[in-house]
Amino acid sequence: MARTLKSDKLLFVATLLLLGTSILMVYSASSFLAMTKYQSQYYFLFKQLAWAVIGLAALAVTMKVDYRVYRQPPIIWAGLILVFLALVAVLFMPARNGTSRWFALGSMTLQPSEFAKIVLIIFAAALLERRMHRIADVKYSLGPILIATGIFVALVLKEPDFGTSVAIIAIVGAMIFSAGLSYRYLIGGFLIIAPVLTIYALSAQ
Repeated sequence: MARTLKSDKLLFVATLLLLGTSILMVYSASSFLAMTKYQSQYYFLFKQLAWAVIGLAALAVTMKVDYRVYRQPPIIWAGLILVFLALVAVLFMPARNGTSRWFALGSMTLQPSEFAKIVLIIFAAALLERRMHRIADVKYSLGPILIATGIFVALVLKEPDFGTSVAIIAIVGAMIFSAGLSYRYLIGGFLIIAPVLTIYALSAQ
């Protein structure tokens, strides 16, 4: 069982504060729409609270698990495969507001791209930790990360969800930067990715 650290408790408190603030903001921004459309000003608030409870339960469980468990190859590959399948399957779901991003679970929805962020963070962290000594060898140290990120981003763009795609690229890019990759590779990657995303965003309008 994982040892509870002081930093874990601080992180947990910070998470609770952010969660509470976000719930209040959701209620403040959606109460009028909820009352107009669903005859209850608390409709979206209750949905947000339900997911908050689920999220806190998942957080409590994962905090008790040794983090080294998550970097085991079978777990990582299972996560990558499951998220890949979910990202493909969601494209065949009925479109909402012109996009296919969610699985409907009764009155709630599930967005696979959010799980893509988590899985890619774990995958990138595990691989970078193992191959950091050869970070300059981009093909060896970053090849699998870039391939997985590229596939996930392509599927998320297909939904389409431009914002989440940019967020995924930014997260993985920040992790690679923190691992010590040379600036010239990062700048080169930015000069390639930025125009592609810009063209995509303009063509999607």
